Amino acid sequence: MLAFAVGSFVFSVIGMATVEDNAKLLDYAAFVAFGLCTVAFASQLLPRAGYLTIRPDGFTACAMFRAHEINWLDVLEFRVVNIGGNDMVGWNYHANYQAQATLRKVAATLSGVEGALANTYGMPAERLAALLNQRRRIALDEGTAVRWGAGGADLPSGWSGGKRPSKGQ
Repeated sequence: MLAFAVGSFVFSVIGMATVEDNAKLLDYAAFVAFGLCTVAFASQLLPRAGYLTIRPDGFTACAMFRAHEINWLDVLEFRVVNIGGNDMVGWNYHANYQAQATLRKVAATLSGVEGALANTYGMPAERLAALLNQRRRIALDEGTAVRWGAGGADLPSGWSGGKRPSKGQ
């Protein structure tokens, strides 16, 4: 992200430097576009801008400060997909999962999966997909992939020794 932010900043400065007295709209558009890219990439460097939290009942994926919680029960399996030349971890939802059906169909048409992580968090995509599939299987086998109701639920203590997963788990 740092390299993209610096690159965008450089192009933004070059764009502004090309603006002359009789500047055209295109000159300003290049400056503004690369300036916005600089802000977007730099914001990803801020704490809590992007993260992945794996829990007994599912996972939370956050990108650009927007977190999405997904339950293991809603996912069929994780797999590696190549989108725009980048290997990413994607998944399809179970047929009984009805949320955002239209957007999921569009995503599946464009990428082959209904959902994807925006980052691989420093891991190869294959390894992250395998880890998520493993955690999903454990949760389904142990019964920890529950849906939290108004009263909550008691989780078995077998997952991560009965403690909240530590960083890196």
